[in-house]
Amino acid sequence: MVWFVYGVAIIKNQIKNQKRQRMIKRFFNSTPRELILGHDIPSPRLTGMGWLLILLYLGVPAMVIGGVLDFILQIITGQCMGVWCLFLK
Repeated sequence: MVWFVYGVAIIKNQIKNQKRQRMIKRFFNSTPRELILGHDIPSPRLTGMGWLLILLYLGVPAMVIGGVLDFILQIITGQCMGVWCLFLK
């Protein structure tokens, strides 16, 4: 009885491993490029506008947070520590 249960557990584990391997292969295998009206269309990529949107989405909030922190430090310490202090002197 114990050998039967052990054998069933091994078979279930092998089936799980096979399913996992199939999922990994399906995930990493890229589909071949399709010809559209005889033309090989390149894969999607980031355009200049995409890079600009990423810069705006990540850069502007970081600059605003940095500016606010510099302003708070200036109020607390009385000394200008921000980047704009280089230009105000």
